[in-house]
Amino acid sequence: MGYRVHASDGDIGKVDEASNAFDESSIVVDTGPWIFGRKVILPAGTVQRVDDADEKVYVDLTKAQIKDSPELADATA
Repeated sequence: MGYRVHASDGDIGKVDEASNAFDESSIVVDTGPWIFGRKVILPAGTVQRVDDADEKVYVDLTKAQIKDSPELADATA
């Protein structure tokens, strides 16, 4: 998908292309350099809205909460 992810306190990364392959009730966020390139899993219920014009997904979590989310590698192991 590639949309940017905006936490309640600022931008945090992008929705990973592989997120559809994981689980439809969650999104995988590639945090890029902000959290050392981790890919974390967020429940779909955390998505507040999607802005297609700006290609941005707004979530109701802080950057710290996203940082503490489970990594994709942990969930698929």
